[in-house]
Amino acid sequence: MNHEVERYEGELRTLREKVAVYEDLLHSLQMYAAVTLDQAAIAHALSIVCDWSYAHRQGNGELTEEEQDNLVRKHFDRLKNGEYRDSVWNSGVDTQFKQAGKLSKELAKKKNK
Repeated sequence: MNHEVERYEGELRTLREKVAVYEDLLHSLQMYAAVTLDQAAIAHALSIVCDWSYAHRQGNGELTEEEQDNLVRKHFDRLKNGEYRDSVWNSGVDTQFKQAGKLSKELAKKKNK
C-alpha cells in the first residue's frame, strides 16, 4: 500500500510542477502580448512551446520510451527554466518595458555613486 501512495505522491508533485510551469508561461505570454507588445518575445516563446509539443511525436515511434521521455524532458526544462524570457531583453524591439528597465538601472547607478 505504501508503494502506491508514494507513486501517487510522486505523480502529484510532477503534475503540480507542470501546472506551475504552464501558468508561468501563459502569464508571460499575456504580458508580452498585452503589456510590452514584444512580438519577438512571443515568437520565441511559441517556438519553444512548439519544440516541446513536437518532442512528444518526434521519432515516429522509432525512439525507445526512455529516449522519448528524455527528449520531452529536455524541452520541458526549457519551459521550466524560462528560456523564452531571454528574448524579451535580447530582441531588437525597444519596448516601453525595456526603456523603463534601462532607466531604473541608470537611476540606481547614479544613486550608488
